[in-house]
Amino acid sequence: ARFAAHFDDAPVVEVEGRTWPVEVRWRPPPERGESNTVEQIVAAVDEISAEDPRGDVLVFLPGEREIRDAHLALDRRKYRETEVLALYARLSANEQDRVFRPGPKRRIVLATNVAETSLTVPRVKFVIDSGLARVNRYSPRTRVQRLQVEPISQAAAAQRAGRCGRTSAGICVRLYSDLDAQRRPEFTDPELLRSSLAGVILAMLDLRLGDPASFPFIDPPSRRLVHEGWEVLFELGAVDGQRRLTEVGRQMARLPIDVRLARLLIAAQDRASLSEALIIASALSIQDPRERPADRQGEADQKQAVWKDERSDFLAWINLWQDFEAAASELTVSGLRGWCADRLLSYPRMREWRELHRQLKLQLQGDGWSLNAEPASFELLHQAILTAFVSQVGERTDKQDYRGPRGRRFRPFPASALARSGGRWVMAAQLLETRQLYGLQMARIDPRWIEPLAGHLLERQHYEAHWDADQAQAWCYEDLLLYGLPIVRRRRVRLAPLDPAQARELFLRHGLVRGEWRIRHPVLAQHRQVFNEAQAKEEKLRRRGLLRDELEMAQWFDARLPAELNDGRSLLAWLRRADESQRQALRLQVTDLLIPEANDSEWERFPDRWQV
Repeated sequence: ARFAAHFDDAPVVEVEGRTWPVEVRWRPPPERGESNTVEQIVAAVDEISAEDPRGDVLVFLPGEREIRDAHLALDRRKYRETEVLALYARLSANEQDRVFRPGPKRRIVLATNVAETSLTVPRVKFVIDSGLARVNRYSPRTRVQRLQVEPISQAAAAQRAGRCGRTSAGICVRLYSDLDAQRRPEFTDPELLRSSLAGVILAMLDLRLGDPASFPFIDPPSRRLVHEGWEVLFELGAVDGQRRLTEVGRQMARLPIDVRLARLLIAAQDRASLSEALIIASALSIQDPRERPADRQGEADQKQAVWKDERSDFLAWINLWQDFEAAASELTVSGLRGWCADRLLSYPRMREWRELHRQLKLQLQGDGWSLNAEPASFELLHQAILTAFVSQVGERTDKQDYRGPRGRRFRPFPASALARSGGRWVMAAQLLETRQLYGLQMARIDPRWIEPLAGHLLERQHYEAHWDADQAQAWCYEDLLLYGLPIVRRRRVRLAPLDPAQARELFLRHGLVRGEWRIRHPVLAQHRQVFNEAQAKEEKLRRRGLLRDELEMAQWFDARLPAELNDGRSLLAWLRRADESQRQALRLQVTDLLIPEANDSEWERFPDRWQV
């Protein structure tokens, strides 16, 4: 109804499919004690097996780890004429095929929510629903992708129950209570509400659809999510400070890939590394073709180690691509399938990678982009990558994890080549939070690369202003922070461009009043002579306080020098240009240094020489 109302009360046409009745049974965990989903599943399978030991069972679980735990528990039960199978997105094609080709035995299929709508498992008579799903949510506050286990919506629960009513009457066992089900949201949050909106906003700007904050979405995203989308586009240089589309943004909008990967390609074109960046961008746009079946993980690690590079996970894609292309040029299609199978690679995903690469390459060449013929250097390629992921850098801590912008702490994902040999500074293409925060697709970087790429994002802190007598100018120290992460510490910089007033104050007090510099000029020599004479007179009287204080003397010089002078070099340049009247105005007299109360009669009582 809400969807129809959004489109001016468009008529709703309902087409009901033929389904069989489904009995719903509620088997919540005990009220006391910690719930154990695996034990609940085993109990539910036992209950079902007592009624019908032949009917196939589909069990919905939130993730791979839960599937493995349930698989082990059910294997230990040793049900007669029964095989236990897994079904999730990262499963190899051969293992998925076993689910869709039922044999004579009863099957217990342990699946994630891919079996809700994406895939139909045949011959299912029973469903066991844990009521949980692992949901990918983007946090606009931390800019981290979170895979968190959440209770499913009422609509998802109905979808799961319907899986056992396709060919005959079925039974759905829900491992939660009826009251719990009624309290859950009616529908699953749309992807728009749990994803970064940078790509959506970029497309809206390019199509001139108006302000995203006032666009009539069916489910309007939060203001925080919209604001974060703008910030990502500003970080990437797609919009300026007034949120206007830049030339870089227009180029990004033309590319049919994630905004960060589009920015990577643009940066790579400027750094003679587009050929390599195209391989990486297309690889990061698909599901990883490298498979690690639970029973062959050691074999997969061994065979795929040949592509790893300890400096960068991105280089593994280059190495894999080159090997695959070499094999494709020599082998038949069936031979290439065998080549992939031997190395535990998904042939369909490799083919998808190759096709996306081809399409992007044709588009870029059609737009006049040029691909580098010579191999790109590590530095140029990774500077291009860093342009896209500059806010996802990290510095290693004493605890062997990485401290990143916005106070985030993360570790390399265990499969990363940097898990054991990470550098002091790294970047990650993605930050994913499961039980802890992991960096995915990581590489070592030189922190000196960050400043020129992220100058518009950096906060500059200046402190400890001081005078340098050798260089006759004022200096201070500078820290550069990227969203709170120091990338430059205690760098010495000139004070004048940052704070001309304070630089002039130090110049007047330390240079002209105290004479703390090594520059030479007759006017400055005359100043020192007069200062020495006045101090000698004060010492004769053995009274302090007869000379004006430093502040008053600084004001005396301040009134006689142009406002733009704030160091020794600019003073000497001005003295060379100054006319005689200006130089005379700078000539000091002893009386200029004395307070009004001092008088000459007192000095006469203390002559320089006494004749006897």
